[in-house]
Amino acid sequence: MTAVELTSLHAAKTADARAMACPGPLLEAKKSIGNVKVGEVLEIWSGDPSTKRDMPAW
Repeated sequence: MTAVELTSLHAAKTADARAMACPGPLLEAKKSIGNVKVGEVLEIWSGDPSTKRDMPAW
C-alpha cells in the first residue's frame, strides 16, 4: 500500500493501548477485533515500540 492509499483508510474501531506495555497492545487488539467486520480496519494506538513487531507476528 502506498502512503496515499493509507491516508484514505478509515478505522471502523480504534483501540487505545498507548498507556500499556507488552503484551497490553496485543491483548487490546485481540479484545477489539471481534467488533470489526471482515474488510474493515482496526486501528491500534500504542506507545510500546515492540507493537510494530508483535502485531504482524500475531
